[in-house]
Amino acid sequence: MSIAWCDVQDMAGISVPGGVMPCLPNDPISTIITQLASQENMPAGQLVLAYGSNIASPTDTIQSLGFNQLSDTFTAFVEPTVATTNRGNGTIAVTISSPVGTSNFGQNTNFTVSALPGPLLCNAVSTNGCVLHGAVDATSYQVSVTTLGPHGAYTSPSVTVAAVPTSTTSTTSSSTSTSTTTSTVAPTSSTVTTLPTTGTNDVGLGLTGGSALLMGTVLALVAVMRKHRRRRL
Repeated sequence: MSIAWCDVQDMAGISVPGGVMPCLPNDPISTIITQLASQENMPAGQLVLAYGSNIASPTDTIQSLGFNQLSDTFTAFVEPTVATTNRGNGTIAVTISSPVGTSNFGQNTNFTVSALPGPLLCNAVSTNGCVLHGAVDATSYQVSVTTLGPHGAYTSPSVTVAAVPTSTTSTTSSSTSTSTTTSTVAPTSSTVTTLPTTGTNDVGLGLTGGSALLMGTVLALVAVMRKHRRRRL
């Protein structure tokens, strides 16, 4: 079986340097992609070949595609992917991966970034990407990149941008006991001390207690002395 050649061109119809490579009818498209990706120093997973009106599957063969190695060509283009996403306050910042290869045949300008649900849209003039506005924190989004392919608009596989957890205010109810300290102040006691009364009050003399007792004793002695004196006389 003779070896034929497969011509790989960019979207401008210019053969990619080194893109004319030997290929056999039963060679899978993945073989051409791997060779070209190695030559162009780019990820094979982002290199896509189109033939006619279709995107060639890596598992297709030259023969199954009906590729005429003498007259037909493959068109190569780079599949852009979402490189990074960063959620902000109602925004999603997106950067793009779209290597151009050492031959500079890949596309690295004019992308449209979209997010579903929405859709949210922004245009990127380079792989630096753009910022989607209007994102709802509690909603997760499917973000993809669209660029011009060999047969019109080509949209990359989408990536999921997770929802931002809603802010929850955790209120801890602390049962604070209001300690009311009641200070009981004893009232100042005015104490009146009453001396005990001894004996019988003599109202007539105005004598009370011990004075009345003493006066009674004196009077009794005087009476005894007078009685004794009368006896002597």
